[in-house]
Amino acid sequence: MKTKEMNKMQEITSLDFQKKNKPKIEDVIPHYLDNKAAKAAIDFASYLQTNKTQLKWASENRWKAVYAKSTFCWVWLYQNGWQVSPCLSTINDYEDFIINEGWQDFILERLNPCHTCNPTRSCINGRNINILKKNLNNACVQHICGGIYLKYEYGVYPQYVNPDKMAIERIEKLLALEKQARDEYSRKL
Repeated sequence: MKTKEMNKMQEITSLDFQKKNKPKIEDVIPHYLDNKAAKAAIDFASYLQTNKTQLKWASENRWKAVYAKSTFCWVWLYQNGWQVSPCLSTINDYEDFIINEGWQDFILERLNPCHTCNPTRSCINGRNINILKKNLNNACVQHICGGIYLKYEYGVYPQYVNPDKMAIERIEKLLALEKQARDEYSRKL
């Protein structure tokens, strides 16, 4: 890699630069991912932005997708990797679809047990929950997925690392269902 390119990468990937400039995810992705993964991540970011979702820089190599003033999804970048974490605050409204499609494991296998990740914040700690017809003990029910849509006392937050094409298609469908459920809930407020 040429020195000029290395300097640009070091600059745009540094926390100080990102805090000051709040870069678009599309500008940072090429510095972390190879061509195939970069295309998938850029396409996913584009999907979010074309579906009435604002994708905003949140912290070092993390972008938050906001829909109707509430957190909708997170996207992280790592060296040679990325992660998508949809905030499924109204999952109970569309769990029949998930079960009928056989997607339970796609979600359940990507939920984490609570490990008190940030005790200084108002984390609600792990909960025993019934989701997708399964009982989970000490499940992480991220407070960041709440907002006005947290009508079921918890939101689930599956984490997809380096999602493949099928995973991205499923995540996009889940986000469409989440958006529809949130819109229906908002009309009732």
